[in-house]
Amino acid sequence: MIRLAVVDQQMVARIGIRQVVAGQQDIELVCEVDNGQQALDMVRLQPPDVLLLEQSIDSAQAVDALVKLRTRHPELPVLVFGAFPEERYATMLLRNGAAGYIERDARPEELLDAIRRVSTGRRYISARVADLLADEWTGRSQQTPHDGLSPRELLVFLSLARGNTLTAVSRLMCLSVKTVSTYRGRALRKLGLQTNSELTYYAIKHGLIE
Repeated sequence: MIRLAVVDQQMVARIGIRQVVAGQQDIELVCEVDNGQQALDMVRLQPPDVLLLEQSIDSAQAVDALVKLRTRHPELPVLVFGAFPEERYATMLLRNGAAGYIERDARPEELLDAIRRVSTGRRYISARVADLLADEWTGRSQQTPHDGLSPRELLVFLSLARGNTLTAVSRLMCLSVKTVSTYRGRALRKLGLQTNSELTYYAIKHGLIE
């Protein structure tokens, strides 16, 4: 029996996943939570066989949650459940330890296949994401400065670009303001920018925020 846990901020989505899993003889939904911190607590207390992590609300936070989960529980397969056009984050999530990436518009049987596949230690990558990876590996994809940001730098960058203060970001990431300021400085240098206003303009220009 594959013990499945779900991290999704949307209750409707969690209900849908519950319905897809219901009746499967080899998959049991053992836990549902709605944020990354609850996921860390849940995995510590009740380790599942597969964790399904949604990405639709804030992709940078999904990356941060993935990094924390993989650091503390490297053996846990994390399957990311994403919504295009968030494809720009798919390869970053895979590079940072995701066992697979499946789109939210996938058919129920695809989701079940992905869960079963990653539970055995294999990877699940849809044809859509495989094309992105192929372009990246063959050098056909156009690399941008933000592709060089670490997950924490990306989270700080996008949070500040949305107008959050350093203090607000430090609370979000459970880090000191000084540490967040260090990530901000690194992001600015890598992007060739100087101010938060420039971060916002860059993020809008590249379609990272609306």
